[in-house]
Amino acid sequence: MNGHVIKDGFVYSPRQSAFVYLLCKNINPVYSLFFVVNAPQFTGYFKESAFDKLDLPVKNDERHLVYLYADDLFNTIIKEYFAIKQADVYGLQTHDEKKFSLKKQIINFTSSHFGGIELCNKSDELSKTFSKTCTYMTQYLRNQKKMFKDLNILSASGMYNDYTPATATACSDAGKVDSSYNIMLCGLWGEPKEKILSPFINLVYNELFYYNLFVEYYSLQIAKKPNLFKDTTMNNGVGTISDQQASRINEMKTELLFAKQALRISVRMLRNAYVTFSLHIGFLMYRESLQDFGEAMAKIATPVYTLFAEKGNFRNVQCLPQ
Repeated sequence: MNGHVIKDGFVYSPRQSAFVYLLCKNINPVYSLFFVVNAPQFTGYFKESAFDKLDLPVKNDERHLVYLYADDLFNTIIKEYFAIKQADVYGLQTHDEKKFSLKKQIINFTSSHFGGIELCNKSDELSKTFSKTCTYMTQYLRNQKKMFKDLNILSASGMYNDYTPATATACSDAGKVDSSYNIMLCGLWGEPKEKILSPFINLVYNELFYYNLFVEYYSLQIAKKPNLFKDTTMNNGVGTISDQQASRINEMKTELLFAKQALRISVRMLRNAYVTFSLHIGFLMYRESLQDFGEAMAKIATPVYTLFAEKGNFRNVQCLPQ
């Protein structure tokens, strides 16, 4: 598991998998090299509270019970990836306004999508035309900020702090997909123009690959070596630990089939949001421009109508003779 695989432009690496890192961070240091050689790169990427729950089985000397929380760990990681990426699609890179204010993030988003128009920038004359759209955009991003509060494992700010200009440049180089490619940071914030959301898909599939590998390997070991784990009666008296492990792993294998389908649907929905959100904001700006134009024309049309009305019924003006 210490190597990486490149297939169809995607990089698969256990050293860049949050699932592998969190699952194996308490294993014997002698074996840790096989899993996460670059573990220091994850410094600040996870909330400290996440480790408390994961450390519990180890503190109780029940490492063989890892199957009890492995699926929950994987599902939570994927859910939080989608939450962070959706916020990015809407223009919110980080909820830390000390680093980037909400207004600045809106300006960055709209400037890149609408030819330099800096929505919500009061010093930009053109931006003043779209005050209502600025209000809508601010509300959208504030709602996205709430999603960051629900993150239990990942620290969005901790990861974004490592997303430097150099990282952004490397992420945008679609031709450079090798072992140095940063799957996590490029997946959450990097977007090569020619492949919509492909870095994020790479990130999700990397986690899915190693979770699938974990389930299959765990199942294989139980089948081949039923006495490998403790075989004592559970406290509730229902079966043995080995029996319950085998039963739960089989359930996880079945759930994986549905998880793959759910991931495909979720990615498609996120891709649709990526394509349509900027259009949605653009149409709001267009509507506001039309409303302003209509109001301006109303101020002009009334005097013009009055002027012609005083000269007679202008609706009956006849054409000049040939």
